Amino acid sequence: MGFLEKNVVIGNALIDMYAKCGVLGKALEIFKELPVHDVISWNALIGGYAQHDLGHGALKCFQMEADSRSLYSQDDLPYLQRIERKKLFEKYK
Repeated sequence: MGFLEKNVVIGNALIDMYAKCGVLGKALEIFKELPVHDVISWNALIGGYAQHDLGHGALKCFQMEADSRSLYSQDDLPYLQRIERKKLFEKYK
């Protein structure tokens, strides 16, 4: 059993740190090691992609998160709309 399997809080902090620094490959690697993916895990990863203008990666992670829940919640709609607007803006720059 690895260290991250025992301490999700530290795993989430590492995901957030690597994502904010733009080391998204390492953030994703740590994310995959966690036994549980909570809201903090997903937000850190999705936010990292969005912060570094990687809208496609953010959408992909958001879809993975939504698939893990099976359904979109009502709270997801504004977030999806912002991502979609950003995606369209990038397309027509």
